Amino acid sequence: MTRELRSMEPTTRFGAGQACVLAILLVAAWPAAAQDYEPDVFEPDDSLDIARPIALGERQSHTYHEGDESDYGVVEVKEATTYTVRTLDLSHGVDTIIGVWLAEDALFTFDDDSGDQLWASKVVFEAPITGPLYIEAVSLGAVGAYDLLVEEGGEPDSDDSDPDPFEPDDEPASASAIEVDGPAVRHTFHRNDEDDWAMFDAVAGDVYQIWTSRLQGDADTLLSVWTEDAVADIAGATPLAEDDDGGPYLASRVINLRSPVTGPLYVNVFNLGAPRPGSYELHVTAGVVGDAYEPDNSQEEATAIATDGAPQMRGFHEGDTVDWLTFRARPDRWYTISTDNLSGVDTVLEVYDEGGDLLYYDDDGGAGTASRLSDVELPEGTIYVAVRNFFFFFAGIGDYEITVEDGDPDTEAPTGVVSINDAKSLDGVMFVPDSRIVLAVDVEDNHVDRSRIYVGVRNGDTGDFAWKLGGGRRVTWQTGPSSGIQTVQVMFADPFDNESSVRTLRFVVDGDAPAFDHSPIDRADVGEGLSVTGTVTDATLVDAALYYRSGGSTRWNRLTMDLAFSTSDTREAVAEIPADALSRGVAYYVEATDLFDRITAYPERGASEDDLPADGAEAAVGVRVFGSFEESEQAPAQTWRPFSIPVAMPDGTAGMAETLDRLIAPDEWQVMRWTGEDEYADTPRPQMARGLPLWMISKRPYRLAVDDSLAPDPTVPATMDLDAGWNFVANPFPFPVRFGNVRVDVGDGLTAPIVDEAAAAFVRPRFWRWDDPSPNDNSADGRYVVEGRARSVWEPWSGYWLLTEQAVSLTVQPYDELHYSVLLDRPPAAPSKPAWSAALLAEAAGATARVEMALLRTANWGRDAYDIAQPPSPATLRLSMVHESGRYQRLVLPTDATDWVWQAELDSDAPSRLTISAPPPDGRHLYIKQVWDGVRRELRADASIHAPAGTRRFRLRLTRERLGPDIADAPTRTTALLANYPNPFNPETWIPFTLAEMSSVAIAIYDTRGLPVRQISLGDLPAGRYSEPGRAAHWDGRNEFGETVASGVYIYELRAAGRRELRRMVLLQ
Repeated sequence: MTRELRSMEPTTRFGAGQACVLAILLVAAWPAAAQDYEPDVFEPDDSLDIARPIALGERQSHTYHEGDESDYGVVEVKEATTYTVRTLDLSHGVDTIIGVWLAEDALFTFDDDSGDQLWASKVVFEAPITGPLYIEAVSLGAVGAYDLLVEEGGEPDSDDSDPDPFEPDDEPASASAIEVDGPAVRHTFHRNDEDDWAMFDAVAGDVYQIWTSRLQGDADTLLSVWTEDAVADIAGATPLAEDDDGGPYLASRVINLRSPVTGPLYVNVFNLGAPRPGSYELHVTAGVVGDAYEPDNSQEEATAIATDGAPQMRGFHEGDTVDWLTFRARPDRWYTISTDNLSGVDTVLEVYDEGGDLLYYDDDGGAGTASRLSDVELPEGTIYVAVRNFFFFFAGIGDYEITVEDGDPDTEAPTGVVSINDAKSLDGVMFVPDSRIVLAVDVEDNHVDRSRIYVGVRNGDTGDFAWKLGGGRRVTWQTGPSSGIQTVQVMFADPFDNESSVRTLRFVVDGDAPAFDHSPIDRADVGEGLSVTGTVTDATLVDAALYYRSGGSTRWNRLTMDLAFSTSDTREAVAEIPADALSRGVAYYVEATDLFDRITAYPERGASEDDLPADGAEAAVGVRVFGSFEESEQAPAQTWRPFSIPVAMPDGTAGMAETLDRLIAPDEWQVMRWTGEDEYADTPRPQMARGLPLWMISKRPYRLAVDDSLAPDPTVPATMDLDAGWNFVANPFPFPVRFGNVRVDVGDGLTAPIVDEAAAAFVRPRFWRWDDPSPNDNSADGRYVVEGRARSVWEPWSGYWLLTEQAVSLTVQPYDELHYSVLLDRPPAAPSKPAWSAALLAEAAGATARVEMALLRTANWGRDAYDIAQPPSPATLRLSMVHESGRYQRLVLPTDATDWVWQAELDSDAPSRLTISAPPPDGRHLYIKQVWDGVRRELRADASIHAPAGTRRFRLRLTRERLGPDIADAPTRTTALLANYPNPFNPETWIPFTLAEMSSVAIAIYDTRGLPVRQISLGDLPAGRYSEPGRAAHWDGRNEFGETVASGVYIYELRAAGRRELRRMVLLQ
C-alpha cells in the first residue's frame, strides 16, 4: 500500500554544504518523536483554567510529552512580598520559559534561560496582588522532565554592574593574568563597545582552547588572541585567531590554537551587546580537542563504520560542523542508524547514496535531541551518513555515539489497543459527548518505535482508511451523523506494510445537554403542597433535581425529581414542594444533568449570570401564595408600636378596621398616621396598603393577622420613592430582609447598596427602629435604636425610619446579596471615653423622655457620626436636642473650647420635671436657661427644674464662669462686654453684652496687628442684658468682603454709652 507519510524520499540532489541548510529549515516542521514518558501526577495541566495548586517551597516534578507543551500551576501570594520561581533538573534537551500571569491575557513577567542549568529559567518578582498568580512553564525543547519550584523570598540575579576585580583591563598594557587550566574568571562589561584584556603564558607548539561561557545580562562576546608583538602595533596587526558566537548562544570559542611563541599570549574580549551591563566567564585550557575518527568533516574524509550495531564515540568541537561516515549496504537488508548518549549536542542524520542524492533525513527521532532512522531500505553499494551539529539551540560542543545495524525485513504487524476519550457507558451502551471524537492509541511494534507506526481510521466497516503517522498519541476523528449507533474502525500498520487486524468501536453520540420543558407556576395556596412537573429530553439523562426555598430563606433545598419510565429520550419529571415551605412565598428552579455532567437549568441562566447572587435566585421562578397570614410574635398591651401589613389585602384596604375590631375589640385600639414633618393624625379607619407603616396601641395583647391575602413574588424586588428628610418605611415582604439588600438609585440607571459610599450622598446609611417595652400608652417611654450594619434586619409587620439628603428611589431585594463597606458597615459611632457625658431627662404624667449630650476630643462642631438624629414620633412627651440641621437624641461637641452650648426643646401635654443624670466636670457649671422668659438656673445632678406644659425651648451652657440668674430686659447697673461663646469657635460665635442705659451699640473686630476685620452695627438699643442667641451680637467668621478669615486670635470691641471695652477670642478652622 502507499502512504504519504511513510518516509522522506526527496529527489533533489544536495551537496555537503546545502544539506545543513535543509536541516535548519525543516526543524520547525519535522515531527518530534513520541517518547515513553509517563504522565506526571499534575496532568492534565495544559491550560490556565485547569492550573494545579503549587505549594511554596515544595518541588513539583513535571513531564513534557510534546515539544511545544505548557504546564500551568497556581500559587497563592501576598502583595508586596518577593517570590522566586525556577525550573531545575532539566532532562537532556528540555528548554523552559517561565511566565507569571495575573489572569488570562494578563502576563505579569517572564524569563528564559536565567536559571542555574542550561536552558533552565528563573524569575524573581514582587507580587502585585494578594491572591492567586498563575505560573506557566513552556517547553521550547524536546520531550523530557523538569522540576518546578516556587519559594518566598529571593534576590534578582546581579547584573554585575559593579567593577570586577580585574579592572582596569581595557588595554593590553593592563591585561589581567589568567592561569592555563585554572578556574574560569568572571569579567564585567559596562557598555556595549568595551574591551577586556587578559594574558597567559604559552609554550611554542602547545595547543590551547580559549572560550567564554555563562553570559549574563546583555553580554555578547567577540574573542581574539594576539602575540606580544602584535599588540605592540595593534592598529596594523592581525590576531592569531578570532571567533564570534562559536560557543553557546552569544559566547565565543577558539579551538586548537597552536602557539607560535613561548611567552605571553593576549586575549581580547570585546562586547557586541546592548548598552545594559553584562558579564561572562573566560576559560583557557591546554591540550588538543578531537576524537579518534578525525578528520571526518567532509564526504571525502568519511570514515568507516561497521553495520553490526557497535557504537562509535564521536564529537563536535565547533558549533557549525559535520561528521561523515560510510558503510556498504547489501540488498534485502534493513538498516537502523541512530545517535545516542548525546552530551551538549543536537544531532541531525542525513543518508546519501554514492551519487550524492539524499535518501533519508531525521532530526530528534531518537531520545531527546538524538536522531534515529529505523528499518530503512538502502540501495546496494556505498552509503554516506552525515551527522550534523544542529547548532541553532545547543552549544554545539560535545560528544555522541552513533551505531549502524542491519537486519532481516520485518514481517510482524503492530499490536495495540484503542479507546475513545470521554466515552461513558450507560445501561450497557457506550456514549460519547460529541461527534468529533478523540481516539487514545497505544501501539507497539517489534522493529520500529511508535513514531513510525501508522494508524488507519474509517467510519463504518467499508471504504478506505485514512492514515495518520504516530502510534503513541491521540487521534482526533470526525464521525458520521450524530444520531443512532456509530461505527468507527481502526487498523495499525508499520513501514513494511504489515497490517494489524481491524478494531471496531460502536457508540452513540449524545451531543446535546438535556432539554427541560415546563410551564412556570405563578400562584399557590397557603397550607397546600406545590407539585412541579415538566418533561426532560436527553439520551443520557442521569438526574433531575428541583431546588426551592421559602421567601427570605438563605438556603436552597434539593428534591430529586421522580422520572417516569419511557421508551424514548423524553421523560416526565415531578417533585412536590412541601406545604410548610409556602407560607411566605416560594422560589424554585430545576437542573437536569446528563452522563457527561452537562447541566441544563430552568429557568435558563441569562447573559448576566456572572452578576447574579451565588445561589442564582434571580433566575428562579417566584410563586406568590394566597391565604391567611399572621405575624410571628404577639404585641404587648399599652405599648405604642409601628406596624405594617406585608401582603396585599383583599379589595385593597377596606377591611383593616374590621380586622382590628375582630382581633382586639372595638374602641380598644388606636392607630396614628404620620402626615409629614412632625405631625401625626388619629386614624380611626386606617387605609392599609402593602408596606405602608402606621403607629398603633392596644389595651390588650394582640397578634396581627389577615385573611384572603396575597404574598408577593419572593424573587421580585420592591421599590419605594422617598422624599428629602425623614421617611417612615416598612419591609414590603412577609419575611425578614437584611439592610444590606436595600439599594439606592444613584442616577444614570445605576444603583448602589445603601451601605456603600456611592449611596451616602442620597440617604444616610442608618435606620431607626422603635423599642418600647413599657406597658403604658405613652410612646415617650420607648426609644429609637439606630442600626446600620449590612446584616441588620428589617422585620416584617413593623416600620422603620430613614433619613434622606434628597428625594430618592430605593429597591428592596428579597434575596441575600449583602454588600459591605469599610466606611458604613458598622453601627453608629458611640463616644468612647468621652471627656464628659450626661443625659437630660424629662418626666411628665408617668412617662420619661431623654436626650444625651457629651464632649469628645474627636467630635466636630457640625454634624458628625457621633450625633444621632431623632425621627418623629406620636409622643405626648418629646424631648429633643435642636441644631440647625434638625433634631437629635444625642449631640456631641468637641473639647477644644472653654464654653459649650446645647439647645433643647420640650413638647409635653402636661407639666414636666427636668433632671440631669451626671454632674458637670470638676471646675465647671451647667446652666439651663428658659428661652421663653429669660430665667437661668444652675442644673445640678441632685436637683430638678419644672417646666409648664406646651412647647418649651431651653439653652444649656457648660462653662467655668459662675453666672447668676439671667432675665432678659431686666435692669442692669453697668455697660459691659461679656465673654463670647463658644470660644474657641468655628465658624460662628455670639458676643454678649449689657447696657446700663439706651445707647447706640457697635461691635468692632480686629486681628492681632490691630487691623480692622469686621464692623457690626446694632443700632440704638434700650438698657438690658443681651446674652442670648438672637439678642447678643453675632459674628459668622467673615470679613467686610464676606470672605472667611483664617484661624487665629482676634480682638473684639464694644462701643456703647461712651465706653470702649476689649476682649480676646479664638477662631479654629
